[in-house]
Amino acid sequence: MAARGTAVALALAFALFPAGCSLSLDGPDPQRPRSKPPECSRNKGLVALDGVVGGGFGAIGLASLDSNENEAAAITLVISGLYFLSALHGNNTVNDCRAAIAEYNGQPLLEEQPRLAVKRAVAPRPLPPAPLPPQQQAAPPPPEPATPAPAPAPAPAPTPTPTPKAKPAPAPDDDQWHDFWKELP
Repeated sequence: MAARGTAVALALAFALFPAGCSLSLDGPDPQRPRSKPPECSRNKGLVALDGVVGGGFGAIGLASLDSNENEAAAITLVISGLYFLSALHGNNTVNDCRAAIAEYNGQPLLEEQPRLAVKRAVAPRPLPPAPLPPQQQAAPPPPEPATPAPAPAPAPAPTPTPTPKAKPAPAPDDDQWHDFWKELP
């Protein structure tokens, strides 16, 4: 009996909530003269509202199925489907309106825009090099005075090699963590 009360409450909520707002959207008039701009709905706000409300009713319907209220679930899922159908109709209407406005303005639709051919950029040809003025032979630089070679550096003192550290004593074999705590080089 509780399921029947829930179903009635949901049906009442559906009746009071603005149902199917997208159904009120106006599409372009097919009989309008070409010289007159189309007068139709371009905004998808009501489409989004119908989608959100349809999703809410769908969530309520699925929750009702989970709680074994089959009658309430059926009603809310049908209501959800109606909202989604309204949103679909409204979306198509607004898309038709936008296409009619684009056609009136002489703009191609996004789907029908041809791809532009991309031309490969060609670098301009380099100019031939300008002729160089004749080079005059400069006098060779005077020779530098001879300097004695530096003395060799003394050999570094030998460094003692470090002695290796002693390894820790191995753990007794009865330790169950013997293999786990093995040190790696």
